[in-house]
Amino acid sequence: MNGAATVVGMTLLGVAASLLASPIGAQPAGTRTVDRTLVCSTSQSGGVREVEARAHAGIREGRSRWKQLPYAVASSGTAGNTLDPLAGSLVWITTGRQSVKTTVESGFRTADVQKWGTLAVSRTMCRSVKTRISLSSAGLEGAAASPFGDKLDCPASRRVLVHVRATASSPTRLQAHGPNLRTGVPMKSARFVVRTESGKPLIYAEVFESGKARLLTAKGCAFD
Repeated sequence: MNGAATVVGMTLLGVAASLLASPIGAQPAGTRTVDRTLVCSTSQSGGVREVEARAHAGIREGRSRWKQLPYAVASSGTAGNTLDPLAGSLVWITTGRQSVKTTVESGFRTADVQKWGTLAVSRTMCRSVKTRISLSSAGLEGAAASPFGDKLDCPASRRVLVHVRATASSPTRLQAHGPNLRTGVPMKSARFVVRTESGKPLIYAEVFESGKARLLTAKGCAFD
């Protein structure tokens, strides 16, 4: 084989190897932006399908440490417990840098952020879709969430659409952890919206590095 043929052959082998190493559908490299749109199944409560919206502001422990991160979650069906405090969650978001003692939620739902992650989506109740969903709070009512938490139940369709977007403090990607896809990288900002399959807005939540959290819901939602 002459020199030119050898070079061409080696080039083709290199291209083939790169294609095998990066198959179509492989996860992209880490990025600072987390942006997922999902369709998620809902569960019945008392014969009515519902999505529960919960949120709380952050609580500081000293000037540079968080005792409780600002947090918001949309869930349906199974309530959390001490073994899996975030069971039934479709999506949850936080902002701020956690320590080994930082938590979200309270009571039997208290969750260690180092263990459960800073942002996650369900991979058992939800699947990715290409539907475009505006991250808008138009048509919803609400205000800043209390540090002690706000909780509302929203009547929902059999399936709901969820759009979550967040900016991470460093490149990251969601990885499988039990029933969820999650990351443990601190978030600088995060928000999500939940809509019915027909597009009716149900829930909008956002959390900020300052410690504030906002939760807005449709008129048909009721405090639990």
